[in-house]
Amino acid sequence: MKASRQGDQDAFARGGQRHRRRVFNMVLRMLQDEEEASESTQEAFVAVLQELPSFRGETRFATWLHRIAYRGCLRQLERRKRERNLQAVIEAERILEGMHKEKQVEDILERGDRQAMVREQMEQLPSQYRCLPES
Repeated sequence: MKASRQGDQDAFARGGQRHRRRVFNMVLRMLQDEEEASESTQEAFVAVLQELPSFRGETRFATWLHRIAYRGCLRQLERRKRERNLQAVIEAERILEGMHKEKQVEDILERGDRQAMVREQMEQLPSQYRCLPES
């Protein structure tokens, strides 16, 4: 750990290898998606590498690493939730738009039916009372 904190990339890689499987398994249990888990694990190690100089050693390295990975998973789950909500809104808008178009078609058909009925009734009137619009 000390060598890693002083910038030794190889020491960090060796230390990371020991923890990678456990971190990946934890992340996989949380995200339930292997591809996302792999990506999130990688992001956790990048974050650890960036934050390594601030690691004070008050907890075990593994605990610190898992906490960083855990917070990354929570962010990913929150992103998923926002994306699902956005997709639901988009789908609802699409459905409403379709319903609006259906209503417009229904209105046009209904108007046509009424006009046909009025024409029929007017044709039954004596000619002196008729004033049919030209079609």
